[in-house]
Amino acid sequence: MMNFSRTALLIALSGTVLTGTAQAATLSNGSFEQNFTGWNRTGNTSIQNASSGINPVDGTNQALLTNAGAATGATGLEDFFELTAGTLNGLGVFNGAGISQSFTANAGDTLSLSWNFLTNEPPTTVTNDFAFVVLNGVTTLADTNSSLLGASSSIFFDSDTGYQTFNFTFATSGIFTLGLGVANVGDAQILSGLLVDQVTVTPAAVPEPATVLGTLALGGLALLKKGTRKQS
Repeated sequence: MMNFSRTALLIALSGTVLTGTAQAATLSNGSFEQNFTGWNRTGNTSIQNASSGINPVDGTNQALLTNAGAATGATGLEDFFELTAGTLNGLGVFNGAGISQSFTANAGDTLSLSWNFLTNEPPTTVTNDFAFVVLNGVTTLADTNSSLLGASSSIFFDSDTGYQTFNFTFATSGIFTLGLGVANVGDAQILSGLLVDQVTVTPAAVPEPATVLGTLALGGLALLKKGTRKQS
């Protein structure tokens, strides 16, 4: 009877390890190879390839957001990103563009993305255009006073930061919305933009199944051995 119980316990422990996998994140089309499929957008947005003068980080496409043309006003951007009224207006935002996507993630998962801020605006504090991320608040990626390359290879812009990486690790599990945007500050006169590529969510590292199984099995055997001693 005791041999049967021991075997049953090991089988149960094995089942726990094999079925206890983490929920996968559902962020899709992070490299924009299917254009803007899966993304919401507002303002002037387009898909660019290497012909823009800047090579994509992953695949052949990258998203470009600019504050030109049919740009969305500050209040419209706040509504799009579901921000508290005045969040962007309070930063002097005149207009801009943005994209967003909702997805699931687990605690410990890490979101990463590649971005490049581009501008024709000279360094200034009055019309300090900037690019930003909306995820647990608004985070500025770069602005006209950031370290910019002296001459951009872009056919649209005079200078840019070059591709950089943004990372964010989730403290809790749930449904999240990532927003990315670029904004005109103070006026709508001079062009700025944001290139985005390779948006991914990497699951948190989990112990190897064999390691977990071995630990649980040893613990289970110890409990069975203790129970055997009590019966004796």
